[in-house]
Amino acid sequence: MHGQQQSFSSSTHRPQSDFYDSHTTSSDSEDDMGSNQERGLYDAISETLAYSVFSQKYFLPHDDFETLVTETAIKEELDKAMKGEYSPSLVEYIATHARKTFATLVVQDKVLKAANLEKFRFDDKYLPIAVEGSCLTSLNGFSRDSSAWKWFYRWKKQEKDGFCEKQWIFLSQIFRSDSTMEDLHQDCRLPFITCDSKSEGGSFSLLHKATIHHAHQTVSAGNLVIAIKELRDKEVGADQRELVALDMARQLKHRHIVKFVGGFRQGSTRQGPTSYLLFQWADGGNLRSYWSDENNWSRDGDLISWTTEQIGGLVAALDEWHNKPSPITSNGRHGDLKPENILRSLGPQRGMFQIADLGLAKVHSLPTNARIKPSATPGGTFRYRPPEVGRLGDHHRIFSRSYDMWGMGCIILEWIIWLVYGTEGLNTFDDQAFPDEFDTFWSRESQSRSINPVVVSWIKHMNDTCLVDGEQCYSIALRRLLLFVRDRLLVPDSAEQDTAEVYQQTIDGNEVPIFVTPASEVKVVSSTSGRAKSRESYEALQEIGSIPNGNPHYMYNPNVHMSGPNEVQVYWECGTGIRCETLTTLYNHKTSFLSDPQFPDAMLKRYKGMRIAFFEEIYEKYSQLDFTHYTDRSLGMAGIESRFARLFGKAQYGILDDPTECSYLRRTLLWRRADLTKVMTKIDYPPNRRVLSWSWMALMGPICFMDIPFGVVNWTPNLGSPFNDCEDSDDTPGALRGDARDFFKQRNDRLFFDRHNDMPPQAQLKCMVLGTQDISSGCLLTHYGLLVATTGEGSDVYERVGVATFERGQDWMVQVDTKRISIL
Repeated sequence: MHGQQQSFSSSTHRPQSDFYDSHTTSSDSEDDMGSNQERGLYDAISETLAYSVFSQKYFLPHDDFETLVTETAIKEELDKAMKGEYSPSLVEYIATHARKTFATLVVQDKVLKAANLEKFRFDDKYLPIAVEGSCLTSLNGFSRDSSAWKWFYRWKKQEKDGFCEKQWIFLSQIFRSDSTMEDLHQDCRLPFITCDSKSEGGSFSLLHKATIHHAHQTVSAGNLVIAIKELRDKEVGADQRELVALDMARQLKHRHIVKFVGGFRQGSTRQGPTSYLLFQWADGGNLRSYWSDENNWSRDGDLISWTTEQIGGLVAALDEWHNKPSPITSNGRHGDLKPENILRSLGPQRGMFQIADLGLAKVHSLPTNARIKPSATPGGTFRYRPPEVGRLGDHHRIFSRSYDMWGMGCIILEWIIWLVYGTEGLNTFDDQAFPDEFDTFWSRESQSRSINPVVVSWIKHMNDTCLVDGEQCYSIALRRLLLFVRDRLLVPDSAEQDTAEVYQQTIDGNEVPIFVTPASEVKVVSSTSGRAKSRESYEALQEIGSIPNGNPHYMYNPNVHMSGPNEVQVYWECGTGIRCETLTTLYNHKTSFLSDPQFPDAMLKRYKGMRIAFFEEIYEKYSQLDFTHYTDRSLGMAGIESRFARLFGKAQYGILDDPTECSYLRRTLLWRRADLTKVMTKIDYPPNRRVLSWSWMALMGPICFMDIPFGVVNWTPNLGSPFNDCEDSDDTPGALRGDARDFFKQRNDRLFFDRHNDMPPQAQLKCMVLGTQDISSGCLLTHYGLLVATTGEGSDVYERVGVATFERGQDWMVQVDTKRISIL
């Protein structure tokens, strides 16, 4: 938040003395009005002020302004100040052209200065104004040459300053139905009478729940509860691109898209003003939390009928988003569909689900096949990414609107599982299909990117048991919906493949087919038309949701006895995975990794990101162990690390170093203490077993590794591994060699010190950057590095004192001098 918005309170009112104190200038009397001032307009204004929790200032609501600052009130104030010595036309001029200007004079106790308003023709259209040097200027762009400015000629500087400050009481922003991104002065008071810090809104935003005063919005009749999305992405034009997407969504006015209220930029930082987007608040939580509440689930046709209607509505919203009707020529996609981005607005019956968070939404005016520049959407959530995205860090492909339809297919499948088996069944599916945070609905183990075998097994199990073709079908509607998901959504995108051969496979060995038919015979089904588009999906869902005549059990058959998802199959675990009686092989990656008799050979079959995650977990768990003799800490992992070394080059002291992959060394060096409330203690090793400071085994206490995204970090190349030969004869064996820069902490830097909570003296602190994120926030780059300080053993000898992640300008690495140092 800008300036004064460090913390928020939900209180709508503050003591009135706060208003008086915060607006008193040196020329003002004790109560801002003068001790002999009769009760009048000032008192009415001060008693009606509302408090902006966001801006931490008072403002006069627009409706109260209209009620209070009337022609009668203006005349009464002029009578008191001028004793009737004014022209009747002055009252009319003020009431018609300068009510806010006059109200500012009332609050400032300078009503006498209103005498010349009509003469110099100064009015409200000049507001707001600001002092620039010795001159006044209109922030609305009016020329300084206007004769209206002569009204201020005899004003003292403190009087001008006071006017510029108090005018904002009457200039609080009004958000109208056609509001776009407004550039607001940092002193503009936002009409948010409540504002609570809520949560993270994604990788590039923060989310706040707020209330707009009813008189400052035209969306609803009463106070409007909104979500304020504070954008942290400072990339040039990022807020404008998002605004274009949101404005297009507003033009659709679709009931299943969260309503966009407006946006504004405000504040002053090194990177420019902060951008905020406003949405109508959805008070029923998101789809994930809805599934988690067991009270929402029941076995009845009404729930299934309502759900198919909601799914149809969501797909209809996507269809309109993907295919804008004329005259809107652009087309777009959401890019990050997941249950967390589908919100529920409470209302009649069960409410309504709406698509939210268009933060990754992309708008294109060309169809996919006409675009050359790669799309940037693949920053979305891993689980719901389609197979055409490929491995982590694949940013060089063009992605179509079909991207959204894969994600919607995943969500619908989870929704079906929830409808059939409830919250417990969905949790079981999640545990089996996605034991790792990088797991997806397609198999990362297969080069052909086939469907996740657990997903295949669940689809087949439902088709063979409860959603069968015949009288024993639990719900014909859900069966048809499941088949549509299987055959038309969780399938290859035809635009991504020249042929379907890569997606077809035969039953050979341990391979699992991509698609399984409802029949008991297992065979491969290829889709000749590829993944269904949003329009096809909407039409299909319309048909599925229509109950045919003469079939009362279409939505729900109460005569079918339901069993749990695992009651008809036996599962057992062996060295190569988890098997069920249908001979389908499932995998729990962590279990198979840790129970591998040839540990850690199984890791050779995994992607790099998964390997790193497992290594980090093993080291983190080991660091939590206690020892009778602390010096045994460096010995307990020796056996496991010797096995690591067979596959990955060097592994010692909790650090991995693979000569063919530089990220292992750098990631394992970027550890920090896990408990930020406690410091780690140095272990006093004997001289012949010295453990240097770059290793967490030199200290006692639990550690964790920095949360660094995969595929988007450029690792520093010129790092001297402690396991290699010394760079020169003066080096100490085992020293970590690298380039360090003087480091001075800035406001948003995140520093984690190993053995103390206080930062060492700035003059002694340096940073050895190990990696830089190549997705920049505008002019800023995110760096990850080691914090080091001198040891006194030599000018080039340092010890590690912590780690840091921080943002700097793109020239920082070049502009700041480096020094080659050794970390002991």
